[in-house]
Amino acid sequence: MKQIVIDTETVAGTAAFGLFRREGFGPGDALRIMRRPRLPQDAWVAMVMLVMLAARHFLKSKPESDDEPKADDLLKDLRLSHGAEALKSELKKDFNVEVIIDPKMDDEREFWANVGLWGLSRAYADDEPDISHIKLLEPNPDYVPWKPET
Repeated sequence: MKQIVIDTETVAGTAAFGLFRREGFGPGDALRIMRRPRLPQDAWVAMVMLVMLAARHFLKSKPESDDEPKADDLLKDLRLSHGAEALKSELKKDFNVEVIIDPKMDDEREFWANVGLWGLSRAYADDEPDISHIKLLEPNPDYVPWKPET
């Protein structure tokens, strides 16, 4: 059993189809949908639904071609679906696929995540010199090891 991770900042909807093919997604695997972009709840639910519909379509058809499913095919499946939880249950029941959905970030956690990203962005500027050639570990001839008093 392997875990396929969908980062919704870079992969969503039918684009997940290519990832399923590359990773060899199949029955018994886990599907983790990461909540990276700051989206309103309704947009997030739509994105999760599209990824789960693409997973169901992939597992049902196991297509041989490299073509992603047409949006119309997924929307036709969406009309037959009864919501995200029902789709999640169907994937578990029919294909033994565990769907793990990242929870919504609360305001405080989002604030501290943004503070951390802001601090990291201040650490490096666009005009920083390239220091990849510098040796980081150099012997210190003045180093005297500490010995505890006995």
